Amino acid sequence: RYVMRGGDPKVEESKGVVVRAIEQIYESLGDQVGAGVEVRANFLNVNRNRMNDLFGDDVKIRERRNLGVYVMDAIWKVCSSKEDMCAMWNEGSKRQLVRSTHMGTTSQWNDTIFRISIKYTSKDGANKVGMLTLVEMSGSDMQRSQFSSSTEGKLGLKSTLAVANVIYALSESKKHIPYRDHQLTRLLKNALANNSHTCWISCLNSCESVESLNTLKIGEMVGSLSNCPRKLEALPFEGVIKAKKDQGSTS
Repeated sequence: RYVMRGGDPKVEESKGVVVRAIEQIYESLGDQVGAGVEVRANFLNVNRNRMNDLFGDDVKIRERRNLGVYVMDAIWKVCSSKEDMCAMWNEGSKRQLVRSTHMGTTSQWNDTIFRISIKYTSKDGANKVGMLTLVEMSGSDMQRSQFSSSTEGKLGLKSTLAVANVIYALSESKKHIPYRDHQLTRLLKNALANNSHTCWISCLNSCESVESLNTLKIGEMVGSLSNCPRKLEALPFEGVIKAKKDQGSTS
């Protein structure tokens, strides 16, 4: 939790990955925000392999050939400044399912996905969209621990195993990639596929050699991924609306 959330956001050394990413985005965009550039954010939670929007209700993942993977009924909030987005992050974090376990008084036993969308609209109406997906995973890699024998631990391990299986299949260039085995991996299809940059942060436990070894193995597989990001022209706004009107027939 500390890696993503950090400590006191007012202290530079204790800022987490999310706050640092938000600050860098707005510093890079400068005055472009609101003048042809729209920045939005969405906060999702996966618990018991069910996905919900932390600012709404349960949501469903859909996929279309021209849109890729998207979340139906997800709530996107327009953030005109880094203060707006940090406030959204803080509010969503308070709504997460946090429970006391033997691992700690505030052990997180669900997976959270914070997505930042940046859309640039040119004068002729064409759109270019970039997405940053920040994922905080729960659970432990050590299946023999007491945590893994609990309900929370099994749920966390299921998503961890699903992500590991997808990364392994990608690193070995397998024909079948098991994205659909879990809600989290299905959502991350765009983030893990070839048209993206992928960064994995491994948190090691110096007291548990087996757990640390498993974590490092997953990190090693991520390092072997050969992604080749490329620019894609987004659909005009009218085209996106039309596609979403037809999404009822898509599973």
